Amino acid sequence: MSETTLNAPALIEAMIIGAHLGGGLTPDREDVIRSIVRDHQAFDGQRGVELSALILGAQKRLSSSTSAERLSALSGALPTQVAFQLLVTIALVEEEGEEETDALLTAGEALGLTHRSAWAVLEAGIPPALMGVRVPTAPEEIYLDVLLAAAAADGHLAAEEMDALINFAASRLELKEIPRQEIEDLMQASLQGFLDYGFAFWLETLADDLPEPAQRQTALRLATEMVQADAVVTVDETEFLSALKLALNL
Repeated sequence: MSETTLNAPALIEAMIIGAHLGGGLTPDREDVIRSIVRDHQAFDGQRGVELSALILGAQKRLSSSTSAERLSALSGALPTQVAFQLLVTIALVEEEGEEETDALLTAGEALGLTHRSAWAVLEAGIPPALMGVRVPTAPEEIYLDVLLAAAAADGHLAAEEMDALINFAASRLELKEIPRQEIEDLMQASLQGFLDYGFAFWLETLADDLPEPAQRQTALRLATEMVQADAVVTVDETEFLSALKLALNL
């Protein structure tokens, strides 16, 4: 199958809507969303900082609109069957009832599916179509991940440290195309995820996110500059840089 570019942010929003229809974005549902994003090429590059920001943004939009309104808005930006399949997968992570099934059928119709097609999707798994699609990687987003991870390597990040981190990131030539406010929003959205789950899984996928040797060298350099910025390098920061270098195959 030839590679096809999908609107990954729209697919992620569809999954957030599925969580809402299923009763809320519980930890189990969020784990499944992150697992799908990790395992399927449709979401390549949507990791860490960027993924958390997309989840937060989808939740904010849903707080001011109905599910049907958001799905109608998204319907022209993604493949309907795939989007509904993912929505249903997340909604049904936990036990469903008749009321939930009705809500899902309504959601399918809001996306443009017929009632019969929506019923068929309810009985299926993750579609094979997701296995052959790819979203281009954005290395700048990964660099933000690296900077945030380096700054939080000692297990905490005070408010004044976050401000310094955002200033540092905004001053980097490699990140000049990202508006400062977007840098701040992305980092604020991702910080708790790093602190809650640590860096182990993120490090495992980092080399795939930065396929070019020059990108990996840039990531390591930025992290090193970050931990050296205050002229004091802790043991935790040294260990983090060693783990980062290993993960990047440098």
